[in-house]
Amino acid sequence: RMKKTFEFYKKRIIRAILFALIISVMAIIFVLSAQDGRDSGGTSGGLTEFLLAIVGIDAGSLTEAEFTKTEAFVRTAAHFSEYALLAFLAVFLLATYKIKRIFSLLFAVAFSSLYAVTDEIHQIFVPGRAAEISDWLVDTCGALTGAALAVLVLVIVKRIAQKRKSRRKRKNGKIAKKKKG
Repeated sequence: RMKKTFEFYKKRIIRAILFALIISVMAIIFVLSAQDGRDSGGTSGGLTEFLLAIVGIDAGSLTEAEFTKTEAFVRTAAHFSEYALLAFLAVFLLATYKIKRIFSLLFAVAFSSLYAVTDEIHQIFVPGRAAEISDWLVDTCGALTGAALAVLVLVIVKRIAQKRKSRRKRKNGKIAKKKKG
């Protein structure tokens, strides 16, 4: 009885944490989208300089065209990554409800893609920003990748758990036979 109670609360705690993480990712996306064009450019430029420094490249050594291309790549990677994380977390949340993995994947991608649509619409009302279909496509591809990765992780974890359970059963069976004999 105590084990069932523990499992009940454990699942609720995990759900609450995942839900909070999903809301946090959505809030971060919203806040970043609310930046006007100049501030958004500053954020992207600062992140690009930071990432270049990590890999040992001085941003000042790049031509303006090289830096612009690198910054565009960083912006695209950021779009992809934030939606990959959103869908990844959504799949894990849905997994706590024992929903079939394919439906979890589809729902997480649809949810994330719909949020990307609202994000692009939001940007129409922000000075210096615009709605971009290409951003929505990158966001949706990120969501699909994140959801697929989450499903893969869930499959691997389930197989590992099954193997451990199988080993324990065999081990316990051998111990029981030795006690009888």
